[in-house]
Amino acid sequence: MYLMEGLSHPEGTVPKKVQFVLDWNPQVLTARGKNTARNPIGYTRPAAFYDKHLASHLVLERVVYLDTLVSAMGSTVDQAIQDAINKGFLPKDAGPLDTVKAMERNDYTENWATSLDSKLRVAEIYLKHAARYCPPIASTLVIHPSFRKWHSVLMWCRDQNVARWAVADGVLQISDKANLLQQLLENEGNTTRAIIGELASQDAALAVWEMKSLDAGPVQVMEQIAEMGVARAQFKWKRCFES
Repeated sequence: MYLMEGLSHPEGTVPKKVQFVLDWNPQVLTARGKNTARNPIGYTRPAAFYDKHLASHLVLERVVYLDTLVSAMGSTVDQAIQDAINKGFLPKDAGPLDTVKAMERNDYTENWATSLDSKLRVAEIYLKHAARYCPPIASTLVIHPSFRKWHSVLMWCRDQNVARWAVADGVLQISDKANLLQQLLENEGNTTRAIIGELASQDAALAVWEMKSLDAGPVQVMEQIAEMGVARAQFKWKRCFES
């Protein structure tokens, strides 16, 4: 996802299938139409009791727009690829990576603009595309760079299903099905094997996703949120004594 900007790699060092995946960009997402929203009254739901009674250090204080996030991610991947090249680790076999044909099938070219009317649908689109195309590259570069083929032990799913915690829209975890992880880590250092093995055994969430629909509120509300992110304005949290 937008990841090959930055470092320049010698021609032929990155397999064509890998280059194609790294060059892929999702379609531009748009809301359903001007001044439309699932809830036209200005908010998605009234503030619940516990939303208004959170401890002061737990409330949302600011909406921050990370305009450098994509370029930072791209630089991280570029550096990982360059490190793998320098160590002679970069696999030449694309292995289970999706081919150009697979990424251009009909389910990839569907009309997203008319279907993204809920955050569950956004998560579903992410699961079908980004979460499917990228794990073999990320897993190989970060977890088992010395393995001879592109492979993945990373799993992105829509529910962490852990007691006590709220259900996430998506989590990234390490899967150890059929002892595959031990095979992939065979030539890695003892410290790496221990850390990765512990994360896999605990079903730890490496990252957590919170998805949002593009039209969760009216256009005016969504625009105000975007403006707050740019200006880094303080979020106006509704407390119980303000009711």
